[in-house]
Amino acid sequence: MDLKSSAPDFGSVELRPLTRSHTVEYRHDPLMLPETANKSVQVPQDPLIYTSINTATQSEIPVLHPLEVTQITEILDQIYLVLRRLRSSIAPTAKTRIQAESPSLFSDAINFLSIPTKDNDLLVCVLNGCKSILEEAECCSRNFSAFTKSLSESTAASRVASSTLANMEKENTKLQSIICERDRQMSQLLSEAEIYGRVQSELKEQNRALEYNINVLQQRINGFDRKMSDSDRLFKECNTAYLSSLTTLRKEAEKQISHLGNQLAITHDRLRRMKGRVEDLSATGSILTASILADS
Repeated sequence: MDLKSSAPDFGSVELRPLTRSHTVEYRHDPLMLPETANKSVQVPQDPLIYTSINTATQSEIPVLHPLEVTQITEILDQIYLVLRRLRSSIAPTAKTRIQAESPSLFSDAINFLSIPTKDNDLLVCVLNGCKSILEEAECCSRNFSAFTKSLSESTAASRVASSTLANMEKENTKLQSIICERDRQMSQLLSEAEIYGRVQSELKEQNRALEYNINVLQQRINGFDRKMSDSDRLFKECNTAYLSSLTTLRKEAEKQISHLGNQLAITHDRLRRMKGRVEDLSATGSILTASILADS
């Protein structure tokens, strides 16, 4: 039977036949459960025990009661099960050597107790069970070391990520304030450009009207000059016509001036209303900007 494993080497073990003593009364091992630790158990003599065993050999090997062996095997099985579950919880992807939910490493040991010829097999069974427990303990130790190293690396990475995130949040706050200030300035410039465009369009219309009126006046003056040069006899008529024309021009100019005044008043009123709307829009934009900043 191959007894090699990954467990630590505790030296060679000599396998020799086990013999049971004729002693009826014995003391419990310290590993026994509390309810049987302080009692002396009377064990009936086994009729299958050999009578040729010498007294020295009998005194070297303790005799265990089947109940005591059963309790010890149950404790060892529970230790192995706890170690196996601990290793699975630390490294869930690792494959365990025994897949049973409740392994019984020492179940054969109980069956070998009543068979004297199976003493070596009993020792081998117990030795294999102990080696399995040592293997599980060693795997748990390695898994704990790997888990501790991974936890340290994860902690360091989380600290770096937290610091980077804090710096990014600060930069994001600065960028948001800069963007809000630029948006406010752009809105103000767009409003001023819109007002300037409207005023410029109105001034162009007024300039065209004035140029038209000047051209009309110039044509009339040229006609008067031609009439004055044509005949001095018609001076009075021309003078009268000229005065009449001046009166007409004055009335027309007054009408034009009145019309321009009305247009200017209307324009001024429109500009005042548009200024109020622009101010309302600016206030609304400020409120919306503050709300967006508060939400972010």
